[in-house]
Amino acid sequence: FDKGCYDVASAVFFAYTYQAVAQGPRSMPEYFQGKAEAARERRAGALSPDQHWAAAGAAQLFGAIIWSGLLLALLFPLLDVSFHWAALAAAWAALALGHAVGASVAELLAVMCPSLPVAFSLYPVHVLCANGLGGFLRRLDAIPMQSPMHYAVKGYFGRLSFSALLRAALSGDGAVFDDDGGGSTSCLRYWSADDVTYGEALLLLLVWWAAIRSFSLIALYSSVFANDTSPPEQLSSEAFRAALDKALDKSAAHSQDPEAREQDLDSELRPDGVGSVGTSTSDKFDVGGDGSSAPLLRAERRHPDHDDAVVVHELCVTAPDVSFQPGFTDSWRRSMAEATNLICSGDAPTISAADAATHAKNSAADVKAVPGRRVLLDGVSFVLPSGACVAVLGASGCGKSSLLRALAGQAQGGDYSLGSNADDAVRVFGGTPARSAQAGAVVHVPQGTDDDAALLPTLTVREALSMGVRLRIGSLGARGNTSLADRVDEALARSSLTARADAKCGVLSGGEARRLLVALATLTRPAVLLLDEPTSGLSSAGALRVIEQMQDVARTSGTVVIAAVHTPSASAFECFTHVVMLRPGGGGIAFAGPRASALDLMGDRSSNGADENPAETIISVLTPADGSVPPASTASASDAYETSARALARAVSNGTEQPPSALEPRPGLVAIAAVVIGRKLLLVLRDYRTLGSQTARAVLSALFFAALYADASSTYERIALLFFSMQFVFTSNIQEMGVVFAERAQFRRERSEIGTPYAVGYWASLIVAPFPVILVTTAIYASIILALTPLSDNGSSNYPFALVCYVVSSWSGLGCVQLIGVSSPNPGVAGTAFLVVSISMVFFAGFAVVLSTLPVWWRHWAPAIDLFRWVFEAAVINEIGDEDEDDAGYDGETALEFYSFTGVTKLRSLAYSTSYLALVWLLMLLMLVSQANRRNAL
Repeated sequence: FDKGCYDVASAVFFAYTYQAVAQGPRSMPEYFQGKAEAARERRAGALSPDQHWAAAGAAQLFGAIIWSGLLLALLFPLLDVSFHWAALAAAWAALALGHAVGASVAELLAVMCPSLPVAFSLYPVHVLCANGLGGFLRRLDAIPMQSPMHYAVKGYFGRLSFSALLRAALSGDGAVFDDDGGGSTSCLRYWSADDVTYGEALLLLLVWWAAIRSFSLIALYSSVFANDTSPPEQLSSEAFRAALDKALDKSAAHSQDPEAREQDLDSELRPDGVGSVGTSTSDKFDVGGDGSSAPLLRAERRHPDHDDAVVVHELCVTAPDVSFQPGFTDSWRRSMAEATNLICSGDAPTISAADAATHAKNSAADVKAVPGRRVLLDGVSFVLPSGACVAVLGASGCGKSSLLRALAGQAQGGDYSLGSNADDAVRVFGGTPARSAQAGAVVHVPQGTDDDAALLPTLTVREALSMGVRLRIGSLGARGNTSLADRVDEALARSSLTARADAKCGVLSGGEARRLLVALATLTRPAVLLLDEPTSGLSSAGALRVIEQMQDVARTSGTVVIAAVHTPSASAFECFTHVVMLRPGGGGIAFAGPRASALDLMGDRSSNGADENPAETIISVLTPADGSVPPASTASASDAYETSARALARAVSNGTEQPPSALEPRPGLVAIAAVVIGRKLLLVLRDYRTLGSQTARAVLSALFFAALYADASSTYERIALLFFSMQFVFTSNIQEMGVVFAERAQFRRERSEIGTPYAVGYWASLIVAPFPVILVTTAIYASIILALTPLSDNGSSNYPFALVCYVVSSWSGLGCVQLIGVSSPNPGVAGTAFLVVSISMVFFAGFAVVLSTLPVWWRHWAPAIDLFRWVFEAAVINEIGDEDEDDAGYDGETALEFYSFTGVTKLRSLAYSTSYLALVWLLMLLMLVSQANRRNAL
């Protein structure tokens, strides 16, 4: 810096602004999580809301002290200013309290707002006040004394922190900072920082923090008690029998209406809205109301009988060992192997049928020989026929999820770094898992799929299924294919959701949401359906209905349904036809075969009584607690090994057999993009809370600028207004970050089924769908500012171009938010990254720090790649380019030369800005497509 008065004030202002607004994007997701934890712990009697509130306050103060101290330790030596240590200590306290006030504002918004996007949409209002009322962009002396804005700026916490910091920076003796030779006193007087002492600033900052924290406590109590969803008391056996008798009596009156019978049972036996009790889904196809069955719901057995539908022989899966520290050679060799696996995705080697089993065994040995790996599965072998409904059992950590990932072709290289010989050891209808998954024959629903996140809450059940069909199946109604309505009605009936077809996904119970997820996964009638923990978090009744739905899909369509489950209930266990049990610790197969054969292994324990769960008994018999291997398990594993070896040889000999689901017509790229864009636009228009908050924010912030700069007449003040208002609109689209993370589960699920075309369509929806809202709200915002402030007074022709600059600035900020959102692992990292990017872009825009004063190693490249700098420069040239001298003696050309905005036209600057925006979109597309091509990015 040149260490002029303006430069020191600019650096101090950026330091204060960073501390005041930095915590929001990073910490608001944490505050939302803390609000939910406060509600749960209050119900459990662990912690009260005020204890959560006190802990959050202590964390705010501790973080404020640490980060403020680090910032000052870096800032003042870089400024190379003279200061007193006592003043520095006071400035540290003022900056820390300003930091704490900013964090408490983020906490208040998180507690008060119903969703993260709404909180993010309102957070820029805090940023607006922190910047506008800080005393730098609009000096206190420039605001008339009789104006309410004068008193608002005078008592705002931001100006208090700014004044204390500036006093500390200018506290040294003999410092000269301005061109007129005035000392620190004149500089303080210019920025109106001489009317408040350190003691007054600290006291008022403490009052601000205490007041906002008090509002947070009130809002937290209101939120916790308003959203108290304490589970109802469990029904006793007598109460359950009474409720069941009442439900049966009511259902007798609806004997001709099966849907009404099911609703009666649900209403009596499922009062808490979680889980359900009803008849088997095989009885749900009678929807005519008179006992008849609609022909379209009696789907043909799409996959014919095939004894070797899924063949697994000597499958081995490994994962990185966290205790292993690889050397350079090991890392290079493993990276090259993973890159080769990704490039050769799913290509099976050409081998003879006689050598198939030997090749699978050798490839398993090669996988295990890679250094720094631990074995998850070793020697897994089994064969499954068409129409099998398979339960994969085993203790936690035994490799159930890894087995499903290998069967889905997702266990080679990539993020999760699983290694396997699946392409050699697994055949799905004669093909490799990767090829079958790419053809749509294998669908995988991964573990940890949150129902609320994976289902878009504002869509109805029918809309979710309808759009799911249109995304996955092309040429509906042509060449004998069923129509869209018929396919949706079939999916509704199979999942017992016909009565809930018009309900929003966000109000479904846990069991209903899980059945809808299964229905979406079976829209293409896949040959193999892999479900990882599909019943987790459900009541026993809800879990039973999900498993009955899986059983019906397997029986009627011939789909091989493989579900990794923990100990199922006795009723649920009866729905499975086959059992695959894994030994703990990567020990391989404990049992693989029909469920009846597993029951035979129970021996005398099968007669212990009806209360004993067969699944628990089988697990205890085949995987004893002492770790021994019983003879029955050894015999079963040996039989599975021999059977799978012969089946693998037949599969290699017969070659790939495309299952019918692989021949389902797929929609084209344009059709997929049209569906995704239409759905995204529908979601945007139905998000009334976010729309309302965005519109209110646009109007109120524009009125704020109009009140703050109503009498601005000098060139500097008008450029400051342009900078401030365009910076606000650039950073105000941060709410889209919450939307991107809310849609991430949906994107991952559909991306894994549809692939790259869906990633391209989703990318197009991120660009196109929010634009109408951006155009309308930004036009309202800019029109109010341009109408009520001195901007564009020198010619009506400047007005349309200024409006375009505001829209481009808003759209550019949205693109940056979306790029960071799709690239970041969680909202906290994304918020921090956006903060760094936005502050950097504002810093190098050319106003707060004049470009000619930047160090040489920054001056020649940082402003050139600044997206916001170019659109701001275009707006400044449009505003003052042809202006005569103002009261201070500055004309437009002189002002442009001072800010280094020379040598370009406003159209060229706007073209540069849109070019960089296109580059941001391109990077976002590459990120989404690369994620779609990483088969195991889930």
